[in-house]
Amino acid sequence: MYHTCEHCGANLDPDEKCDCQDKLEQREAELQKMMEVDKKNKDFPGQMKLVI
Repeated sequence: MYHTCEHCGANLDPDEKCDCQDKLEQREAELQKMMEVDKKNKDFPGQMKLVI
């Protein structure tokens, strides 16, 4: 017997919790760390730039 994650469609054991939403939040947080809003650029205010 199993159940299906409503978000990603993974087949899970009865007591298993899918971590797809946790992984999504983690990926978004990692992207936010790499990007920042360039507030100093007068030609393109609010433009995102990659922080390396």
